Amino acid sequence: TTTLVNVMTSNVVIEEGVTSIGNKAFRGLSSLEELTVKGDVTIGNYAFQGCASLETVTFMGNVTSVGYNAFYGCASLPDMHLPDNLSLIFAETFHGCTGLTSVSIPNSVTYIGAVAFSDCVGLTSVTIPGNVTNICRDAFSDCTGLTSVYSKNPTPPEACAWAAFGSSTYNTATLYVPKGSADAYKSAAGWREFKNIVEE
Repeated sequence: TTTLVNVMTSNVVIEEGVTSIGNKAFRGLSSLEELTVKGDVTIGNYAFQGCASLETVTFMGNVTSVGYNAFYGCASLPDMHLPDNLSLIFAETFHGCTGLTSVSIPNSVTYIGAVAFSDCVGLTSVTIPGNVTNICRDAFSDCTGLTSVYSKNPTPPEACAWAAFGSSTYNTATLYVPKGSADAYKSAAGWREFKNIVEE
């Protein structure tokens, strides 16, 4: 027989052959420090919610979707490199990851859900890839450490319903946009609130 999921006190290895990590699969596993995903999987809702000691996540295969609240409250996670084929970041996926200082959002992402990175107070910079067309309400709200926001799409992504960023970000962070697109951002809801918009 083949072990598809190896679980140790502080280490979880999802072996090749596993295609789905179910809803709430490792929710609240307080001893978990390291996660390695070797195969191509989908990650369910709340899969790693509240894994407060999780410090390292390594994706070796493709992840086609990451569910709602999947890493909610993983306060020890310092950085996240999301796999290159991911297209959707669902609501509250990284909400409350207060230790998160950097996140790599792949170019394949087109949609960032509501409250996806809310309360990630350790983030100082975020780059929104050029294929993103929708950013939902409060996606980066209460990210009080943000000083730089880079949006690579010449057309401002639609900010669904409400502002995607918090007032502290709008007032103190610099929004960097592609050359020739500053006027479009200055007139677009959810972007025009930035006090500092610079073309690069």
